Amino acid sequence: MLDKLKSMLNTPLPSPGYQHGRSLNKLDTIQRMMIMVRGACAGEVVLNERCNNVIDIVPVDPALIWFRREPDTNRLIPWQYVKNPRRNPNEEWFGNYKKIDTPTFIYEEFDPMVDDPYGRTPMLPVLQVVFFHLQVLSDLEAVVHNQGYPRLDISMLEEIMLKNMPNNLKSNPDGQQKWLKERMDEMLNHFNSLNPDDALVHWDSVKVEYLKGGNSGPMIDIKKLIDIIDTQMATSLKTLLTILSRHQGSTETYSSIDTQIYIKNVESAERNQTFLAAGFFVVCKSKGDSNKS
Repeated sequence: MLDKLKSMLNTPLPSPGYQHGRSLNKLDTIQRMMIMVRGACAGEVVLNERCNNVIDIVPVDPALIWFRREPDTNRLIPWQYVKNPRRNPNEEWFGNYKKIDTPTFIYEEFDPMVDDPYGRTPMLPVLQVVFFHLQVLSDLEAVVHNQGYPRLDISMLEEIMLKNMPNNLKSNPDGQQKWLKERMDEMLNHFNSLNPDDALVHWDSVKVEYLKGGNSGPMIDIKKLIDIIDTQMATSLKTLLTILSRHQGSTETYSSIDTQIYIKNVESAERNQTFLAAGFFVVCKSKGDSNKS
């Protein structure tokens, strides 16, 4: 039966146009990704028109599933969000959510709370650390851009500029300010248009030198800050620093304990995916028997 399922998924459906890949390996990869990203995996077995044979197994995004409780039986009922619904008379809808209370739909959550059908993604604890890491890198980029490279300090001697001002503006304060601003803008545009290897040619009324930093105090130790962020990220992911390509001199004992925790988390996620595959197999087995309705 398993060989038939694998052969069925690896065989393209009869179609004159493009088909999305639906191999068993691809289905397995998608479900594992959903467990890590969404905290659950889901899928539906597609039957033929007579509902006595399986023609496809389609993965479903768990983020589109919403559970409601029946008021009489208190049973959880899954509903799937459809962006552009095409409603049929024999279907039950709640807004844009379609009721999919059928045994061909299977949903397996990862690390759920008590009486909660929704799983918890392993990536959730690390998001805050990642956002903080990105903010630190953005701040470092601004620091390097402003202080990591030498910048020119250009001074225009106001006394000389006033001596070379037209005579008709010397008794007009507003005209003086306008004329000085125009000369400042000209000089600014000139230096901004220079290429890195261009020579600076100017009159002695302009003084050019490198900008000298005024911060002589101790700065933040960037390496220690990044190490703290990496440690928080590894703790949130329950992953070895070595796997994240971060080495901070962990001892063999701690590395062994981290490895065991990491393996347990992987095994837990694999069990959820195995339960989903087992559910698919049970549905396909029951529907694949032509003697059963």
